[in-house]
Amino acid sequence: MVQDDQHRALLNAGIEASHIYRDVETAQAERTALQTCLEALQAGDTLLVWRLERLVDSRAQLLEILQSLWDKKIGLKVLAGQGAVLDTSHLNLELAIALIAALTELETQILRKRTLKAHTAART
Repeated sequence: MVQDDQHRALLNAGIEASHIYRDVETAQAERTALQTCLEALQAGDTLLVWRLERLVDSRAQLLEILQSLWDKKIGLKVLAGQGAVLDTSHLNLELAIALIAALTELETQILRKRTLKAHTAART
């Protein structure tokens, strides 16, 4: 059902069916269709995704993909969900990357502090 919704949304956004890439979930974390898609994009193109979580699993991975897209002068647009406000054609992507990097670092530091606090509490 979700795949049908996202497929329909991409078609409605003007994406040709032959340009829609879909990974099939496997036990391995391989995303061959995503890699093929990213390799097919050229400067000036925009990567269009249905929902941000269909593209990445973490802020760190988002940061990595955004940086790669920025380096190749490729845009990113998200059609639905909280990420729907993300359209790098109307955004200073360099600023967005810096912000995401800062939030990722903050999240890592907070998690580290909580983990140390939990370990200390477990020992007492």
